[in-house]
Amino acid sequence: MAKIRKLGYMLLPHPAYSPDLTRCTYFLFANLSSFNDFAAKYGKEERFKAIEKVRDRESYFNEYLAEVRKKEKEEKEKKREQAKSEFIALLREKNVDRHARWVDAKKKIDSDARYKAVESSTLKEDYFREYCKLIKDEKKKDSKEKDRESRSASKKEKKDKERDERRDKDKRERREKQKAGDVSGTTPSCTQNPKDGS
Repeated sequence: MAKIRKLGYMLLPHPAYSPDLTRCTYFLFANLSSFNDFAAKYGKEERFKAIEKVRDRESYFNEYLAEVRKKEKEEKEKKREQAKSEFIALLREKNVDRHARWVDAKKKIDSDARYKAVESSTLKEDYFREYCKLIKDEKKKDSKEKDRESRSASKKEKKDKERDERRDKDKRERREKQKAGDVSGTTPSCTQNPKDGS
């Protein structure tokens, strides 16, 4: 890129993955996939001639072309991932069951733009299978969470029950001690002291 600037080409500021950038480079290199084609078309320009060695020209051309192709590939991959996430969201929205067959599920969603955004029917079916697996895993996780919660709740109930039983047992023992103390405490007071005149 530094060489391109050095040669006097003006680089316009584009955001990453800009469609403008892709279109420009597409039309620039659509039919110029080899350096020879590029050299035949732009060989008379001063900026082309400014680099003396042909080997360097070809090297810069290949570097730039590789960069453009990499960006196009990344952009395509990003669009595919977005289409996939929107497709799975569509399946969730329509409450497609994980036991449903693809043929039946397709009827529910085939009029939606998110369905049409996925490139091929094979990909659509693959995403559907991924969705079914995802739902299955989520249900497993939920059931494990519920089991864990119920086990912890039953443990808590058991502890509470044991604590209540201990408390009741302690109360009974205290009452029995009080009764025993009352009985032993009332016996001497019932007997009269012979020295009293009463």
